[in-house]
Amino acid sequence: MQLVTEELFLGLRQHPYVFFLDGEGNFESGRFSFLGARPFIVFRSTGDQYEYAGEKQGSGKGDPFRVLESLWRNYGACPGGNGGAFSGGLVGYISYDAGRLLEKIPNLGREPSGVPDLFFGFYRDLYVFDHRNGKLLTLGNPPERRFASLKPLSPGARPLESDFTRKGYCDAVRKAQEYIACGDIYQVNLSQRFQLPFREDPASLYLRLRRLTPAPFSAYLDCGDFQVLSTSPERFLKLEARSAETCPIKGTRPRSEDPVEDERLAQELLSSIKDRAEHLMIVDLERNDLGRVCRYGSVHVEEFEELHRFPQVSHLISTVKGDLRENISPFDLIRATFPGGSITGAPKIRSMEIIEELEPVRRGVYTGAIGYIGFQDTLDLNIAIRTMIVQKDLAHFHVGGGIVADSDPEAEYQETLDKARGIMMALKA
Repeated sequence: MQLVTEELFLGLRQHPYVFFLDGEGNFESGRFSFLGARPFIVFRSTGDQYEYAGEKQGSGKGDPFRVLESLWRNYGACPGGNGGAFSGGLVGYISYDAGRLLEKIPNLGREPSGVPDLFFGFYRDLYVFDHRNGKLLTLGNPPERRFASLKPLSPGARPLESDFTRKGYCDAVRKAQEYIACGDIYQVNLSQRFQLPFREDPASLYLRLRRLTPAPFSAYLDCGDFQVLSTSPERFLKLEARSAETCPIKGTRPRSEDPVEDERLAQELLSSIKDRAEHLMIVDLERNDLGRVCRYGSVHVEEFEELHRFPQVSHLISTVKGDLRENISPFDLIRATFPGGSITGAPKIRSMEIIEELEPVRRGVYTGAIGYIGFQDTLDLNIAIRTMIVQKDLAHFHVGGGIVADSDPEAEYQETLDKARGIMMALKA
């Protein structure tokens, strides 16, 4: 199954703006994979400046979410269907920094991420692979496959450099705890960015990543002058048949090759008062966000603090669902909930202000959302964690964790390294 989608991806990657929304098949939540290239419109924006080109062209200054939604509405429902959720629409990402368009967050002039806040291609023609029954469907007239050899990654370690020293990150944790002690927030997510020289094929790196760290919400986006590589385990939002769903992750332990130790770590996570309290706060935040656009009484927690095991770490995950009110669009749902609570903190806006103060660089795509917004009032977006950007002979990625009153700064720093382990393994080739 994995080889089918890899071969499809390799056959399409010579085309411009190829995408691979990679369900990976080993997870029920990742049943479908979607692949395509050559969009008929490409949209990008930074701040309130937007531009789009293709069948329609335009540029200007304004709310890029409104402009993107207007373009989306122009194309209406896409005929047909595939038994899944997506049969044509927008594929791309919303960066974390796009959240300043939705909430009033101070601008402290941090180092910019170097990528657009919003980037989406409009696609009519795509391949859909159903991992459950092994069937490949063709929708419309997707580009022909052009197979070309894939150059393997060069062996050997690559030098990684963080924007935080170990002491600097621990000091930021302590500063966050001062805000918690003062009652500003209950918790906040802090991250650090690693970067390194990278002059090789990002497609090779992505295929290595997906083999080492398979995840149900993985993605590869060719955005022209940069590429986005994600092996995210976390769903931000799903919308299908007017039912909205979000699946926050809070609580992490590393995996062990020793089965006894692995089980001990899992039970430690399940019994951790700190992790479960932190998780509950974020579930409540997500319930509140969905309640802004869902029918009264429909928002409920379907699964709570379920243990999910991934190759490098185990997580606690909950599922919160609700039914959208009439006249609420997928874009209204995004505006009500973005960015996700699991990667900001509680309360969300004050946490975002503190993130702006304590983190030395902008997050860019990291902790934003990657996926699709379908022409049939559907969407499926991940939380862009375990995500790399390859651009101008450099690669960078962020890792972070939730800080609460009784967090141990050294342990929080180590947790970021645990989360980075899969990416670091892939980079060693």
